[in-house]
Formats: sequence, C-alpha cells, structure tokens
Amino acid sequence: MTLKEIIENGASCLTIPTPTTLFPRPENAIQFVLDKFQQGSSLSDSLKDDIRFVVSEGIANAAVWGNCLDPSKKIKIFTLWKGKYFYLVIKDEGKGFDINNPIYHASPPEGSLGLMYMKKLAEMVYNFNDNALYIIIKKPSSKNKKSIK
Repeated sequence: MTLKEIIENGASCLTIPTPTTLFPRPENAIQFVLDKFQQGSSLSDSLKDDIRFVVSEGIANAAVWGNCLDPSKKIKIFTLWKGKYFYLVIKDEGKGFDINNPIYHASPPEGSLGLMYMKKLAEMVYNFNDNALYIIIKKPSSKNKKSIK
C-alpha cells in the first residue's frame, strides 16, 4: 500500500520534531505505535521490545539520513490495521532513498545494520524511492505473542 492509500483507509498520524541526537528514544512516538498496535490487548515484553526497536530505528534513520538532524523539520508516523496486517509508515522531509539499493543489503560497515534487523523483525519493509519507510507487521497469533514474526 502507498502512503496515500494508507491515509485514505483511515490511518492515525503523529507528527514529531526531528530528534537532534544520533540514537533517539522518542517515547511518545513509541507509545503511540504500541497503543495503536495493541488495540486493547496485551503484548509480551519481547514483542513490545521488537516494536520499540523498529520504531526507534526508523525514527533514527529519518532524523539522521532524511532530516539531517534539523530540528525545524518534522517526522510523521502513520499507523493502520488492515485485516491481519499493521502498517507503520515513518516519513521524513528528506530527498528519499531507494531501499533496493545494494548498499542496504550489504553487511556493515557498508550496509545498514538497523535496516537489516528491521527486515528480520517485520513481515515486510519497503519504500517507493520516496522519503518514507513502510513496515508491515503481521498480527501475532494467539499462540505466538512473543515476537513480531
């Protein structure tokens, strides 16, 4: 789904100022995503940790690489449940990037370790060569509420 489709389907949105540190822990954004993901149900600590990591890493990438740690720029976080899938979009004000660029599939130091871990934790991570990162998380089964995948 594109961001336009996600918004048209009733996505929730939170706008935050760009963090000015390399490793931000934007608790308000993390809690926003956790609240939207939970929908009143309880989550294991492990699943909460996975979601915290994905949100923190996505915001860190948007802050550093997209918005260049410029506090005058904003980051928008969109969330939407569609069937058994949770869509999380983190959008910055940067020029965008191509997630299919081989640099993002290489091992560090050439590649992006955080993006690699996000891909391992989520059902799917993608973009449209734009300034947004799209993350799909499958609803955990009632048997397996311990981690995202």
